[in-house]
Amino acid sequence: MMADKISSRIRQLTSLAEQALDTAQGNLASGNFRATVNRAYYAVFYAANAMLLTEGVERRRHSGVISFQKGFVDESTE
Repeated sequence: MMADKISSRIRQLTSLAEQALDTAQGNLASGNFRATVNRAYYAVFYAANAMLLTEGVERRRHSGVISFQKGFVDESTE
């Protein structure tokens, strides 16, 4: 994927993450907890996709995005 397309896709995914988080916050305020969890999950999903794209990796499936921890999450204990 070309650099311009990657940057554009990262911005798109970041926007989707922000929208999902805003919706989650509204759902939480109204007591709709099931919808809150759904929208919060998608906020993280979109944000993780954007992070992966910074490394040139694009995942379309949830299982692929979930595996992102291998490159971004430090699982060591202190």
